[in-house]
Amino acid sequence: MYNKNIHSAIILCGGMSRRMGEDKGLMKIDNKPMIVNILEIIAPQFDEIVLVFNDNDRIAKYKSSLQKFLISKHDIFKEESANYRDKKDVFSNDKNNISSKYKIDRAEYDFGGFNISLVFAEDEIKDKGPLSGIMTGLKTIATDYALVLPCDSPYITCKFTKHIFSILNKNLVMNNNIDSITPFYIEDLESYKNVVNRLSDDDELKYIISENDGFFYKSITNDILREIIINNSEPLHSIYKKDNHIVIERLLKSDEKQAKSLLKLINSYFIIIDDEKIEKINFKNINSKKDLLF
Repeated sequence: MYNKNIHSAIILCGGMSRRMGEDKGLMKIDNKPMIVNILEIIAPQFDEIVLVFNDNDRIAKYKSSLQKFLISKHDIFKEESANYRDKKDVFSNDKNNISSKYKIDRAEYDFGGFNISLVFAEDEIKDKGPLSGIMTGLKTIATDYALVLPCDSPYITCKFTKHIFSILNKNLVMNNNIDSITPFYIEDLESYKNVVNRLSDDDELKYIISENDGFFYKSITNDILREIIINNSEPLHSIYKKDNHIVIERLLKSDEKQAKSLLKLINSYFIIIDDEKIEKINFKNINSKKDLLF
């Protein structure tokens, strides 16, 4: 059963970093690896963080790099609060079962003063891109939902993570059948107004750009509008339901590697990147060294 107070995150660390020429997650920003910048931001809001890699060699490199930033579980639990202890008990039953089943590396750490379960997992299906990492992460999490993030988005904000989970919680009160919460951009969508209006009434477009929190993909009937929404979405900055790993595995076995393909098949809920509730900076990727100079 979903517990809105227990949060999981999946960070994808398996990219090839061809344009960068080195592992992006380990690149230094403010004298710290990029992955550390992300962990420092999200650790206060998450109980479990799964780092997914494409091979064991990369896992070893990240462990070595992270070592000086982590305090072992033996140091954490000397003076843990009753509140965290209760939370940990709820969380531990499932996570212990999952660790045994998937043979993953899981340990409790103190990160920046916050207690988290940090997991190192290797892609179950190799060389299939981020969709494979999402599948592995979803199989690994001990909760019903997880926020997926790439390791090269160091400008993620607490405001964004709080907002996207608040949207999930609000929707689950009304509808338990929700598979993803996915942000998407509105600017390009508005530029397509004339195209959409030539084909049908623009009521759907007005609905999307209204002040609603969001909408279900399946509620949109105009095929062109659907495609625009998918094309302008951020599937690697989305919340996914654990059970989606079943659909992803089918996609990968059919050699479909695009994460956006998943959004068409599941019950996806889209929210607008409006630069107020959700700021664009959250989605800035570091793909080359010049991206660090903005």
